[in-house]
Amino acid sequence: MKPDAAPRKTVRVLLADDNRQMLDMTMQQLAGHYEVVGTVENGRELVESAIEHEPDLGVVDISMPEMCGIDAVREIRARGSNMKVVFLTANEDPDYVEAAFNVGALGYVVKKHMASDLIQALDLAAKGLRFLSKCCQMPAAAKGQS
Repeated sequence: MKPDAAPRKTVRVLLADDNRQMLDMTMQQLAGHYEVVGTVENGRELVESAIEHEPDLGVVDISMPEMCGIDAVREIRARGSNMKVVFLTANEDPDYVEAAFNVGALGYVVKKHMASDLIQALDLAAKGLRFLSKCCQMPAAAKGQS
């Protein structure tokens, strides 16, 4: 690295999923790409951890106990966090896709496509760009937004 070159900023990621195996798989996939600053297993923990750790990105499941991922992200936004969110979910339902983008998500990755889609989704989200797994449809209301 040149002496005058700025060091590369480490992108800090918070993971939220109620399935410990899924959290472990996600951590393995992100190793070497991103710094995982924490893992949580329900929506309430996600809100508290997002405020405490101030991560750059959140990888969030929709279906979690105590508070679903969409409601947790809504609460995180209400508390002033700028964490960029990529939902990682088994759900392909267009209503969930729309709800995710309506709360400000930049990515929506279906778990069965995690291996091919997650890093790409996070790379784009880190730049403020959107990603949607190909098996899903972008809701009409969100198509023109960035």
